[in-house]
Amino acid sequence: MITSPSRQGSGAKACVVVAILLVSAALRFHQVTLPVIWLDEAFSVLLSRLSPGEILFHTARDVHPPLYYLILHYWMQGFGSDALAVRSLSVCAGIATVGVGMLLTRQLASWRAAVMAGVLMAFFPMGIRYSQEARMYALLGLLLMTAVYMLWLWVSRQRKVYLVAYCLLMVAALYTHYFAVMGALANWVYLSLTRDAQGKVLAMSRAWWVGHVAMVVAYLPWLPTLYRQMDHRELIGWIALHPTTVMSVPRSFMQAFTMSKDAALAGMFGVLLSISLLLVSLRVLRRASKPGQPDVLLLSYCFVPVLVVWLVSYAVPIYIDRYLLFALLALPLVVAIAADASPKRTLLLSVVGCLLIELTGLAHFYDYQAKPGGDVATVMAQVNEQWRAGDALLSDRKRSYLSIEYYNDTGQPAFFFTAIQPDTTGKAATTYGTLTLFYRRSDVLYVANPQDLTKHYKRLWLITDPSSPYTPQVPVDGWEKIGELVEGSTKALLFAVPEQANR
Repeated sequence: MITSPSRQGSGAKACVVVAILLVSAALRFHQVTLPVIWLDEAFSVLLSRLSPGEILFHTARDVHPPLYYLILHYWMQGFGSDALAVRSLSVCAGIATVGVGMLLTRQLASWRAAVMAGVLMAFFPMGIRYSQEARMYALLGLLLMTAVYMLWLWVSRQRKVYLVAYCLLMVAALYTHYFAVMGALANWVYLSLTRDAQGKVLAMSRAWWVGHVAMVVAYLPWLPTLYRQMDHRELIGWIALHPTTVMSVPRSFMQAFTMSKDAALAGMFGVLLSISLLLVSLRVLRRASKPGQPDVLLLSYCFVPVLVVWLVSYAVPIYIDRYLLFALLALPLVVAIAADASPKRTLLLSVVGCLLIELTGLAHFYDYQAKPGGDVATVMAQVNEQWRAGDALLSDRKRSYLSIEYYNDTGQPAFFFTAIQPDTTGKAATTYGTLTLFYRRSDVLYVANPQDLTKHYKRLWLITDPSSPYTPQVPVDGWEKIGELVEGSTKALLFAVPEQANR
């Protein structure tokens, strides 16, 4: 039987796509369980262990929408809550985003451009970094890139089913992270600059407006919660510690490709990379474009959110790289389409050069992941093993408290050494944010004087990081130190009441 050339070509293309997705999976699963489950991830998991009703309640007292936590809740029911299980949701979202990026590039440009985009996305350091975290950023990237794909299908084919899909994906994205509104803004900018076959601006299309009215209606149930969350801006006060400067955008581009935080490198390489991306973007705009201005769609999606958030952050600090991951994920697509429109030698140099930068960034990222230090997981594993009836567990820092609770298998909840006044009513500002999970038991869990624990417990495990300048001095009067476990900078100090210490 003779196979037709077209069928052979389709089979070869399918093999290429599968190979790229397999590479994407290997890179995202590599060392995925190595980093400790840190504060935000621990919050994700501890919150997602609760019932859907409780998830909605506590999410409303934090700073994000609830969809990711609800999905993670059912994901953990099927796969468990160990590090591999909870992070694999983001891994799968990251792999799927590579596939959608290839589909989008194929629609906007060519098959060759799609292959280049797939390869560059597969090795994209920032995409890999946040595909390995139990947070909502990889999911947001998948939802918004898929939404852009559906938007282009609607623009190019004028079938309402694609617009319906776009609206559903945008609603899901808005219920995942508030910065999805920046993706929506980018798409409005694109449609405001694009006309249909009759010369009408697409942003004035009746179907477009009807779809957005439906989106607003679908989001109405959460709007009162969003309004209440805005009353607790202290929960995002930490963003002000990262002031916005003229170098913020170049630093983001450098971070996306290298995952390096070196200030000197950001100044030199960040500017050079930004200039290169500007030239690449101009090349994309100058190429022979298809009807519907696909190049404007891609560049708007990639750069409008970054630039708008950067400008707004001079007034209200909100500029954080990971919040803009969804837009930065389009950078490999921009590079691939520009290379596809270039002479062969320029194409080869562009793709190879970009890939080398990514490989250097990946080497840096994996090396950083593998460095020891501050391993709460290892220390808590030893504490769980040596635990006795009558023991108590105490954390001296808010940042590590949730991680300790995640790794805590003792059956006894950890106490939290803090000067925060307990408030089981949930009215105080200190009962919002990550501590919302514990405020109902704050009268029991919050400890201002560890000596009080000697009345009810025989031994005390204090999990601490003495090397950190943020670690408070814990008064352990009434306790006698009898042991110590160390892993990196994390320590578990074991104390006993004096009469028990000599037994």
